[in-house]
Amino acid sequence: MDVYTDMSQIICQTKSIPYIAYCKRHSSKEHNFGNGNGHGYGHGHSHTQFGQGQGHNQNQDNKGHNSNGHGHGHINGHKVSNLGHLLNGYNVPLNHNLPNHQTTKQSITTERHLHQQNTNHFESWKSNWWNAHSEICGKQEVEPRFSLSRIIGGREAIKGSWPWMISLFNNLLRQPTCAAVLISEQWALTAGHCFSRMFDNETFITARVGLHNASAFAEDPNEQAFKIIKVIKHQGIEASTVPFNNDIALLKLDRTVTYNSAVRPVCLPDNANIDQTVCAISGWGRYKEPKKTPDPDAWPQMLQQTRVPILPQEICMSNYKNKVTDNMFCAGYEQGGVDACQGDSGGPLQCQEDGRWCLRGIISWGGITYTECAQPLQPGVYTKVYNYVDWILQNIFENT
Repeated sequence: MDVYTDMSQIICQTKSIPYIAYCKRHSSKEHNFGNGNGHGYGHGHSHTQFGQGQGHNQNQDNKGHNSNGHGHGHINGHKVSNLGHLLNGYNVPLNHNLPNHQTTKQSITTERHLHQQNTNHFESWKSNWWNAHSEICGKQEVEPRFSLSRIIGGREAIKGSWPWMISLFNNLLRQPTCAAVLISEQWALTAGHCFSRMFDNETFITARVGLHNASAFAEDPNEQAFKIIKVIKHQGIEASTVPFNNDIALLKLDRTVTYNSAVRPVCLPDNANIDQTVCAISGWGRYKEPKKTPDPDAWPQMLQQTRVPILPQEICMSNYKNKVTDNMFCAGYEQGGVDACQGDSGGPLQCQEDGRWCLRGIISWGGITYTECAQPLQPGVYTKVYNYVDWILQNIFENT
C-alpha cells in the first residue's frame, strides 16, 4: 500500500510508498504530394509489406486508392500495373501479377517452420533456465526465526535470512518506496503499481540488493546497488476494470548480481499447490498503522518479517466482494493484527516447500478502501505468482 496522496486513494490504495505488423489506410490529407492536375504519389500498405504506387485520378486522391485511379507499384517484390480498387483501404489489383498459390503456400509453410523453430528454441532455453534456477534458488545460509508478530509493530528479521529481498530506493524522495524480489542474476519481480507514477520512473530508482538496513545513509558491506534498465509491466494491469488485477512487473538490472550468502534468488513456483506449513512476508514498510498526519517514526530501517496463513479463496472474495480476481489471494488473520503495509508493496509472500523458499505472492494491496492495514476482515491481498510464470519466462527470454 502507498503513502497516501491526494489522488483519492487509488494511488495510495496499495502497499507502496506514496506518492508486427500493422496496416493503415491513408486519408486524402496524408502524403498529399500531388499538383493541381491530380498527379501525385503516395505510399500504400499491403498485408505483407510496404509497397509504393503512383496514381492519377480526377478527384485528386493522389494515392491510386480510387476505383478510377490507375497505378503501378510493387507488392512483395512483384510489379503490378492495373486499375486500383478501394477495398478496406488497400490498393487491390484487378489483374493477378501476384505470387501464385504455390508461392503463398510455401510462404505459409516457411512461417510455420520459423514459428516452430522459435518455439523449440524457447522450450530449450526454458528447460535450461529452470535447471540453473533450481540449483541456487530458495536457499539461504541464515535460517529465519519466527514469533507471532507483524510487520506493523513487528519483528526484525535476522540479517541475511531473506537474501532475495530488494529495496527500491527512490533517489528523489530519498527513501525506499517499494520492494522487489530477486529471481535470477539480472531479473527481479515487483508489483506493477510500484511504477505507476511519474516520480517512480526507473531512472529515479536504485535497486539495493543484499542489504539489511534500508535507510539512505546506511553502509552495508553486503549491499550491491543497481540501476534498472527495463520495466516490463503486465499488459493486463491497465486493461482490467478491477484495480490491481495483474499487479506484477519484471525489472531488468543493468548488470548481473554476484551471488553470495547475502544475495540469492527465490524460487519461482512450478505448480499451483501451496504448502502452507510456513509462509512469511518481509519488507521495510510501515510497522505502525497509518495516520492522517506524517509519522516518520512509523518506518523501520531494518528488514521486518512475520508469518501469515493463506486464507481460502472463498473467504478472501467474501471479504472483498468484486475487488478480488483469480489472479489474487488473501493472507493474514480474520481478526486482523498481522499484515503488510505501505512501503511493503512488491515484496514477497514466500512459503517453505521441500526445504526451499518459493515465491507464491507479491504484496499488492489491502483494505476496503485500499488504505487500511491489519484490520479485522480486511486481510492483505497478493498477486498470485504461479499464474504469471509463463509470462515471466517468455519476457526474460525475449529481453535477454
